[in-house]
Amino acid sequence: MKKLVLLYILFFFTGCELINPDEAIPGYVQVNNLSLQTDLATQGSNNAKITDAWLFANGQEVGVFELGKAAPIIPTGIVKLSIQPGIVVNGINGMRTAYPFYNALDTVFNLKPTDEVNFNLNFTYSANATFAQIENFEGNLSLQRVSGTDTIMTISQNAQSLEGFFGHVIMDDVRRNFNYISSFGYLLPITTPSYCELNFMCTEEFTVGINTLSVQGNFNDDIVTLKPTSIWKKVYINLNDIIKTIPNPIAHKIYIKGFKQTTGGISEIMIDNLKVIY
Repeated sequence: MKKLVLLYILFFFTGCELINPDEAIPGYVQVNNLSLQTDLATQGSNNAKITDAWLFANGQEVGVFELGKAAPIIPTGIVKLSIQPGIVVNGINGMRTAYPFYNALDTVFNLKPTDEVNFNLNFTYSANATFAQIENFEGNLSLQRVSGTDTIMTISQNAQSLEGFFGHVIMDDVRRNFNYISSFGYLLPITTPSYCELNFMCTEEFTVGINTLSVQGNFNDDIVTLKPTSIWKKVYINLNDIIKTIPNPIAHKIYIKGFKQTTGGISEIMIDNLKVIY
């Protein structure tokens, strides 16, 4: 009987060893900063707002991590890491994605358990990205007034500038209505992503939308309303969710509109680095 008890005890402890083997110890990767490099003439400004790193290690998804947050990697050893720059969509923090027009960054390194490897990297636009419209407000304006607009957009440069010149709208109690649209059309794809990038600062909310000329008619669809901000912000606006709902398109245009809702004083809208990409 004593032998049976001893055998049972030995089996119990050795069984625990088999069921609960030593857990692997991770190494860590931390992406601190991702900086965009562009060809100014063909891709516009290098201004970007990357919030997250979408990580893949040895072909397996690791997860989505905000910049500056450490990501555990198992197994360690030689790691083939792919980093995809991630954005906030339409300015809504709960809507995030890997931006389809930025190249992924690939690197190979030896990661030891408990080690932390930090990255500060430069990235570029994908060679497949097509720029339908680029407006840097440095030359001829690619936006025009919509009929009925009583406010004129001017090209300004002052202490509030983000990068040189910017589009500047000033509304008061007499001139309350602002509405501008692309001065030329382009055909955006229905089945693949398209985005509008925009830097803005404003004391009055304004709306960005897409105009679609199709076989069925002419449609205006508001996409996002941007709230007042005392600092320059960057927004990535998803166009495809609207575009794919309208069949037989002929051409698309971006429009920007606002209305002064308060009485007294002036309201300002400042925009820069508008891009439409597909």
